Amino acid sequence: MGTVLWFALRESFHRRMALVLLALSLIIVGVFFWGARFETQPGGNVMVILAGRLEGRADKVIPTLLQQHLMFISGPWFILGIFAGAPLLTSFLEKGWAEMQFSKGIGRWQLFLGRYLAALALFAASMFLLVGVPALYAWIAAGVPPGRLWLAMAIVLFSFAAVLAMLAAVAMAVPNPAIPIMLGFVQTILSAVLAERQAMLYEVITAKWAQWLIDWAYRILPKTTELGGLAISYYRGGTVVWWPVWSTGAFIVAVLGLGIWGLHRKSF
Repeated sequence: MGTVLWFALRESFHRRMALVLLALSLIIVGVFFWGARFETQPGGNVMVILAGRLEGRADKVIPTLLQQHLMFISGPWFILGIFAGAPLLTSFLEKGWAEMQFSKGIGRWQLFLGRYLAALALFAASMFLLVGVPALYAWIAAGVPPGRLWLAMAIVLFSFAAVLAMLAAVAMAVPNPAIPIMLGFVQTILSAVLAERQAMLYEVITAKWAQWLIDWAYRILPKTTELGGLAISYYRGGTVVWWPVWSTGAFIVAVLGLGIWGLHRKSF
């Protein structure tokens, strides 16, 4: 499976998906390095200067900046990761390419999980560039440790893994990257709506059977919005709510199993 993973990552560079995602990450990080600098005052306090403007003490400003970075990767960057990762889940099913791979004696589950993990690794690398590198820089230059940032980043990656698992399973039935991309975009919106279903939906949808269906849709589908909020709350205060974690984990396991089963049943 390691070979499949490596080959899929190489393919992402050839198809420019990885290049675009990582290049944008580097540009954003470059802007941060260009605009941010640290200055030690006579009293020993390290101050943050952004774009030539004094923002305040590093131990106060840096956590706020990293929190904003976390919000960015769990929002707009999340969508961009779906656009970059979805083609990796379908390209190996293209006619001619699929027959050649399956004739090599590689297990279909290995092909499926290798592709899935490659798309996940691509997003993880971009996330490390956007959040991890500035955090390490602030730690070295200003002495502000990342604290709970790494686990908060892992929560965002876990949320992305859930959406990616859904896209991978759908790709086995519809090997067209446009469909998984649209589904991923819809899921991110639907997650926010279902999380606030009582305020947003139940005042309009009053039928009990419809509310029952909506409740079950909320229980089954991944809690991407809540996991994004959980990453922020954990980074700020160490607070963890386990319901969105374990329910989303169960969804990942079930959907990946469904995707592997769907690939085994396909004929090429």
